[in-house]
Amino acid sequence: YDGRIRGELSEAKAGGIKSTPTFYLNGIQYSGAYPYEDFEKDGRKQYGLKSLILGALNKGF
Repeated sequence: YDGRIRGELSEAKAGGIKSTPTFYLNGIQYSGAYPYEDFEKDGRKQYGLKSLILGALNKGF
């Protein structure tokens, strides 16, 4: 399995993934764990205060 794992690791790095969990919704990358409550049924992230703070910290503002 070593070759397969190394290949998938290379693919993840090439895609800009630096941590787990990392996932994409509507083309936007989300790194780290988010509570289920931060998402609506249709997959759009709710922009409550917690989400705005985390977004600013992740972007370096």
